[in-house]
Amino acid sequence: MPMGYMKLQSTRPQQRGFGLADSPVGLAAWLYSLIQDAAQHDGDVESVLALDELIDNIMMYRLPNAGASAARIYWEARKSMQQAPPRQKQPTPAGISVFPGELSRLSRRWAEARFANIVHFNELDRGGHFAAWEVPALFVDEVRKTFRFARQKTEGGTD
Repeated sequence: MPMGYMKLQSTRPQQRGFGLADSPVGLAAWLYSLIQDAAQHDGDVESVLALDELIDNIMMYRLPNAGASAARIYWEARKSMQQAPPRQKQPTPAGISVFPGELSRLSRRWAEARFANIVHFNELDRGGHFAAWEVPALFVDEVRKTFRFARQKTEGGTD
């Protein structure tokens, strides 16, 4: 994700939130710009995401007035990182899918330093920040591969 969005949303979410709540055009412009910057495409967002899908997505923020609350997760994450104790490896099983269009891509080395039980790690050839929307079949396949370990445990080791 472009750093400008993250910086603004992690330090001043309410300031941005007032504009997102007050102006449908402001909300649409903010979200379209974010999608334009963070989706994987060759200069034409609508070649990856249909205009109706873009409008539907924008309306999912507009109708419940969720622009400010959606941005607030960045503020919460920054705050929790500042208060976090020294990092210990997370014991919870983790699945990591690295999509090439994601601007902050994780390496296997980074993941192994933070997660004690990586059950799935994959670097894909398509998809960006909005992978579930851009490449839904690939995303679903990655989720299935991640949770395959749980199915194997409950079904006695078969796939």
